[in-house]
Amino acid sequence: MTGKNKSLCVVAGASGGHLIPALVVARNWKKANPSGIVILWTSAKELDRRVVHDYPFVDKIIALGVKPFSLRPDKLISCVFGLATSFFKAKFTFSKYRPEKLVSTGGILALPVAYAAYWSNVPVVLYELNAIPGKATKALAGLAKEINIVFKSASAYFKKLDPAFGEKCKLVNYPLKFEGENVDFPKSRALGLMNDKIEKNYKLEGKPLHFQLARKTIFVFGGSQGSESFNEFMRKLLKIRENKAEKIQVIHQIGSESEKRWQRQYQKESIPALVFSYTSNIEECYKVADLVFTRAGAGSLFEIAEFKKKALVVPLESVNGVPIADSHQLFNACEMEKAHPELFTVFNQEAIEGNIRKIVSKMFELMKTDEKPKPVAMKPARRATKASATKPAKKNTSAKAMVKAKKVSTTRSKGA
Repeated sequence: MTGKNKSLCVVAGASGGHLIPALVVARNWKKANPSGIVILWTSAKELDRRVVHDYPFVDKIIALGVKPFSLRPDKLISCVFGLATSFFKAKFTFSKYRPEKLVSTGGILALPVAYAAYWSNVPVVLYELNAIPGKATKALAGLAKEINIVFKSASAYFKKLDPAFGEKCKLVNYPLKFEGENVDFPKSRALGLMNDKIEKNYKLEGKPLHFQLARKTIFVFGGSQGSESFNEFMRKLLKIRENKAEKIQVIHQIGSESEKRWQRQYQKESIPALVFSYTSNIEECYKVADLVFTRAGAGSLFEIAEFKKKALVVPLESVNGVPIADSHQLFNACEMEKAHPELFTVFNQEAIEGNIRKIVSKMFELMKTDEKPKPVAMKPARRATKASATKPAKKNTSAKAMVKAKKVSTTRSKGA
């Protein structure tokens, strides 16, 4: 530490799922140490800059140029160079500030900084925020003084790696960004805030359609960076007459797509809508929502549970058509559905692409009732039986069945 001031180092970035909870941990530390110094290592992405802007207590921000790992020679050299330069930057910072600990929520950015902390005798505290540990967290588990987990099931994965890693695990609450006053306010106030934003962000001629208390609100949330497949689903929904346009209004996080184009599409269908690429006041969206249509990032799922909202969850299982070997979102979704069956209904990507009318029907069924309805023909998130698992002719698209299939596949590959 410099002088008499305590300091805390945090490394997180490249996605809101890593960065926001890390900043929440730092915020809580800052409240207990008002004169303390918070140092953040993050990426140079625009998303990270936007997120950090909402946390002004951060005293020093260091952008790291770590590139994703690749076996292509040019990209591999760039990745190794970024890791090496980041390591020495972090080593210098640790020698200058002598922080009381380094907090990491995973990701490739954490690797050089955590190793620099370890070699500088700075305690490393990991937060694993998913039901199954990520690659970076597993790689750093041996260096860590403490591993904080938010899903109890994560402990078993660490124990399989090394029994000593399991002993480091501590079950904690997910570090949500919301505080008491952010959650406890009336829906009517949130509707007013939505309408203010609609007016401010409207880019078309004429007057926008405003949100009404009598309409059902669908919150389409593809995560901090949006979801192209969710956007495609909403395009299809707007084309079918069964969308019951007169009964719904939409909050839609569109990612990098054009706000003006989406405003025009909703206006054409006479559906009040708030569209945005990023918002720092997502609690207002949850407050208004009757149903959340979401990916299965841990942060989103715990936020939904905090607000006690019903959710139709579609885990991310592939990137650019390439399947993810261990989809942490799939495991997150099934764990949360098991813990909160009254809130969460899980479908896989294939299901929402193939039966849009049934999905729309399920959406309205979920918004209409106080109790979670029994599964319909889509059979969302049904447990796979031994019989169903051995019949290739009838493919089970439920999320839980896919989790079981992944576990079987992993076991076979290890024994081969």
